[in-house]
Amino acid sequence: NEFDKSTCQWKITRTSGIDVSIYRDKHIGQINFPKDETSPTKINGREAILAKTGKYNCSLAFKVSSSSAISVSSTAEATAPVETACDLVKKAAPMVERNISDN
Repeated sequence: NEFDKSTCQWKITRTSGIDVSIYRDKHIGQINFPKDETSPTKINGREAILAKTGKYNCSLAFKVSSSSAISVSSTAEATAPVETACDLVKKAAPMVERNISDN
């Protein structure tokens, strides 16, 4: 993932966790996700993209404005399928979205 200084990381276990990245100058279409592993979705009414970004990694990015986005990424345990990471970001992303303003 292409993180900038606006990324916070939380460890859940030694090998799993969640990252929240703020892209102040990128809309969701400019985030570098593998194109064949993405699908459009919505988070609390906002345009969003769900992306499988690795064998154990999943990201859910949502639109903040026409030129900014937030991405919530998860790494699953090495024994878990990538869908486990996707399930986690689907739960975490709406909580992140509820705590941002439109400014």
